[in-house]
Amino acid sequence: MLENCHLKNKYYFFSFFLILSSTLFSQIKGQVKDDKGNLMPNVNVVLLDSVKEIETFAITDKLGEFIISDFILGNKTIQVKKPNFILLEEDIIVNKKQIDLGTFTLQNEDAIALKEVIVKATDNFYKKDTTEFEASKYRTGKELNVEDLIKNIPGATVDKDGRIKIGKKDVQAVLVEGDDLFDKGYSLLTQAMNDQSVAKIQVINNHTKNKLTKDVYDSDALAINLILDEKAKNQWNGSALLSSTSYIENRQQIRLNLMNFSKKRKVVTLFNYNTIGFDEMKGVDYLIKNQFSSTYNFDQLNDNKSLPNLANLYQDNYQFEDNRTNFNNDKIGVVNFINSFKTSKLQVLGIYNRIEKNNYIDEIENYNDNETQFVNNQNSQWNKKIDNYFGKIEWNKELTKNSNLNITNRSFILNERNANDFLFNNSSIYLKGSIETNSIETQGIYTNKLDSTKLITIVAKHLYQNRPYDFIETNPIFKDVFNNQDLLHLKQKIINRQNYIGLKSSFFNKVSKAGNYFITLGMDHQSVNLTTNYKGFNEEFSKAFLLENSINNLEYNQNKIYLILGFEKKWKSFELKSSLPILYFSTLIKKDLSLKENNFFASPKIDLTYDKRRFGKITFSYNYQLTPTSFDAYYQELIYKGNRQFITNNILEYNIFGGSLFNVNYTKSKGMNNGFELGLMYQIQNKSIGYNSTFNSNYTVNEQVIVDGIEIINPSFTYKYFIYPIKTKIQFNSNYSIIKSTSIANENLIHNQFKSIVFGMDVKSGFTSFWNYELGTKLSINKSKNQLNSYNYNNIDAYTNVYFNLSKQTTLDINYEYYNFGGQNQTATNFLDMKLFYQLKKSKMKFFVKGNNLFNTKEIKRTLVTPVAERYFTQRLLPLHILLGVNINF
Repeated sequence: MLENCHLKNKYYFFSFFLILSSTLFSQIKGQVKDDKGNLMPNVNVVLLDSVKEIETFAITDKLGEFIISDFILGNKTIQVKKPNFILLEEDIIVNKKQIDLGTFTLQNEDAIALKEVIVKATDNFYKKDTTEFEASKYRTGKELNVEDLIKNIPGATVDKDGRIKIGKKDVQAVLVEGDDLFDKGYSLLTQAMNDQSVAKIQVINNHTKNKLTKDVYDSDALAINLILDEKAKNQWNGSALLSSTSYIENRQQIRLNLMNFSKKRKVVTLFNYNTIGFDEMKGVDYLIKNQFSSTYNFDQLNDNKSLPNLANLYQDNYQFEDNRTNFNNDKIGVVNFINSFKTSKLQVLGIYNRIEKNNYIDEIENYNDNETQFVNNQNSQWNKKIDNYFGKIEWNKELTKNSNLNITNRSFILNERNANDFLFNNSSIYLKGSIETNSIETQGIYTNKLDSTKLITIVAKHLYQNRPYDFIETNPIFKDVFNNQDLLHLKQKIINRQNYIGLKSSFFNKVSKAGNYFITLGMDHQSVNLTTNYKGFNEEFSKAFLLENSINNLEYNQNKIYLILGFEKKWKSFELKSSLPILYFSTLIKKDLSLKENNFFASPKIDLTYDKRRFGKITFSYNYQLTPTSFDAYYQELIYKGNRQFITNNILEYNIFGGSLFNVNYTKSKGMNNGFELGLMYQIQNKSIGYNSTFNSNYTVNEQVIVDGIEIINPSFTYKYFIYPIKTKIQFNSNYSIIKSTSIANENLIHNQFKSIVFGMDVKSGFTSFWNYELGTKLSINKSKNQLNSYNYNNIDAYTNVYFNLSKQTTLDINYEYYNFGGQNQTATNFLDMKLFYQLKKSKMKFFVKGNNLFNTKEIKRTLVTPVAERYFTQRLLPLHILLGVNINF
C-alpha cells in the first residue's frame, strides 16, 4: 500500500495560477420606447442571473438608452419595467464583451396583447429552448472537424468516446439542418464533418424526435443542431485527413468524407482507417444501443433486452483514452441517406467496420483469507478482431396534420474472433474462439395529437437476437480441475437466443402550464433459450472426454404487464413530480429448472423541488427501485468464462429485489461560473445476487447466490468561482463514499466496507491574449476493510494543458498528465503530448504535428483490491510516436 505520496515538485504547474491579466468587463446596452415610438426615460432595466437573482441594474436616460456593466458572463434574464406598463422579460446568453440588444417596446397595461420581442445579441441569441452560436466566433484555427468546433462553445465538453455534454447534461443527438442522421452514434458525424461548412451551432433543450410532442410537454433532452453555411448547401463538400509516423513506428490515420446537404436530401459517406489507437467502433456501439433518454420516454420501450456476455474472451482497458493503450488496426465505411417527400421521410444507413485490438497486461495476484494464501503471476496478450455489419431503415409518415407513424428496422451482424496467449505461473495457455451476434429489431410508433394539450402514443417492438460462442482453450490447469491427467484442451459451445415483444400506449394531458398527468399501459414478453456444453481432449485431440456438470439447457419465458400513473404540479416556488408504476410478472423456467412464479410490485417515485431566487434550488427525491433477475441467474451447471474462471448458479426461485434510493440536492449559483452545489445520495437494497466463490491456487469457481444487499452513502460538494483580476475560473469538487456489501469466499461470509474521500480542483483561464491554460488535480483516499483483510491506498492524478496562439495561422497545445495509483511497488507515471497546427493563408489546407507520449512511458501500474486479494496490474502503453499530417477541406 502507498503510505507516502512522493509529490515533490510534480505540481510546478500551479505557478500558472499566479499570472495576472488585464481586467475586461462585459457591457450590455439598448434602448426603450413605448408602443407609440416615444423614447422612455427612467425605465428600470434589471439583469437577473441564472437563478433569477438580481445581479445588476440600470435606468434609462432621457434618450431612453441604458448601459449595464460589471457582471459575470452566462445565462441571464433581462427585465424591463415601468409603472403602468406591462413587464417585459426575455432570456439571453451573454459571453462577449459588448452586446447591443437593440430597442425594447413597452406596451401600456391597457393593451390587449403583448407582442413577442426577440432579443438578439451580436453573436449569440436565445429564443425559447434554443441557444445559437455563430461558428466563426469560436474557431481557433486548430479544428479538424465539427467535434473540435463544438468543444469551443461555452459549457461544452467532449469525452474520450465522443460523447458531448453541455454543462452537466448529455447531448442526445446532433442534427444537421434539423435532421438526425446518426441517433446517439453522432460521434461518427462530428468526428468526420468539415467544420468550415457550419455557420451556426444551436443548442436545443427539450428536443424531441417527434414534432407533434414539441408544444405538448418538455422532454428535457438536449440536442445540437448544425446550421450550414449557404455555400455548403446543395453541393458536395467534405474533408480529407492524412497522417503518418515514420516507417519505424509505422502508424497511420486516414479520414475521408463526402457529404451533400439540401432541404430535401442529405447524403453522408465516410471512410476511416487508423493504427494510432483510435477505436472506430465507439460510435457504432452507441448506434446499436440507441438509448435515447427523455423525461417521459413515451415513444420507446425502456427495457434493455440485449443478451449479456456469458464468456470473457477479451479484456478491455477503461483507465485511459485509446491513444494510450489500444494497439489497433481499424477501418470503417459509412453510407447514410435521408430523403424527404411531401408527407414522409426515408432514411437508409449502412455501416461496415473492421477492428483489431491488442491489449498487453501483466498481473500479480496476492490471495489471503487467513486460511489460504497463494501468489499467482500471469502475463496476458489479448487479441480480438471484429467484423461488424450494421443497417438501419427508418420511415416517418405524416398521416394527418395531428398524427404520424414511425417505423424503424435496425439489424446487425457482429463476428468477433479471439486469439489470446497467457503465461500463468510459467505455464503456457492459449485460447482461440469466436462470438457471433445476430440482431434484428423492428419498432413502430404511432402518435396522435388530440388537441393542443392531449397526446396519445402507441409503441410496438420486436427484437430477435442470436449469440453463439465457440472457443477452445489449451490449459494445463484442466488436469487438476477435472482430475484427469490426460486432459489438456477444453472446447465449449454456447447458444443463446431470445425473442422479445413489447407493446405500450401512453396518454398525456397538459392540464395547464403548471400541471399535467399521464397514464401508460404496456406489456412485454421475453423468451430466452440457453444451451451450453463443453468437453475435454487430450494433447493430440485423439481422445475426447465427457465431463460432469458440463451441459446446460434452459428455457426462460417472462410476461410483464405494467400500468404507470404520473402526475406533475407547479405552484409558486414548488414543483412536484410523481409516478407510480404497478407491475405484474409471470415467469416460467423449464428444463434445467422447473419454476413458475407470478408477482405483483409497485415502484413509486417522487421528486419535490423548491426554487426561490434568493434561496437557491433544493430537490428531494425518493424512488423504490425494482431489480428483476435475468435468465442467466438460473442455469444450474458450469459455464467456462475463460481466463481460469468457471461460473454456475444456486438460485432455485425467481427473485425481484427491491431497494430504496434517496437524493437531496441543493444548488445556488450566480451565472455559469459562480456558485456551489451540495448533494447527498443514500441507497439501500435488502437482497441481491452475489458470488459464493471457491478460490483455488490456479482457478476459481463463482456460484451465483442470494446475499445481503448493498448500502451506499455518498455526500458531495462542488464550488466554482470566477476570479476577475486573473480572468480565471476555479472549481473545487469533493465527495465521500461508504459502500457496504456482502460476499462469500471459500465458505467465509465476508462483510465488506469500502470508504473513499475524493478532493479535486480544476482551474481554467479566459485570457484574450495569445495563451490560455487549464490545470487540475484529484486525490482519492481509499480504504477497503472486512474481517479478513484491510487495505489502504491513495490515488493521485493531475493535468496541465497550455494553449498558445503563436500567430493567426499557428497554434500550439502542450498537454501534461501525472498519475500515481496507490498500492505496493507503485511508481508515478507521466505523459507529455504536443499538437502544432498551421493553417495556410487563404487556403483550406491545414498541416499539423502531433507528438504522443513524448516521455516514451512504457507502462503504467495500478492496484485492484477485492475482499480477499490484491491484484497488481502492469499495462503496456503505446510508445512515443510523432504524427505528421495534413487536413484538407473542400
